[in-house]
Amino acid sequence: ASITQALVSTSQRDKRRTLTDLLRASGFTSAIVFCNRKRDVKTLVGDLKKDGFRAGQIHGDMEQPERMATLDRFKS
Repeated sequence: ASITQALVSTSQRDKRRTLTDLLRASGFTSAIVFCNRKRDVKTLVGDLKKDGFRAGQIHGDMEQPERMATLDRFKS
């Protein structure tokens, strides 16, 4: 009941800008963003941090304790 899902159409070139604009305008205190590839996750996290967001990553190449720590930071 507390999860909001949305689809926003944008061009490939404008994806990151659209995402940061949505995150800023939404007023959300937390969000989960899914990526197709693990390499995109690292890039996106870096871009979000540059834009002033607190961001973390979870993917299959991480050790389980790392993933759990990131998830705990998200929950808090």
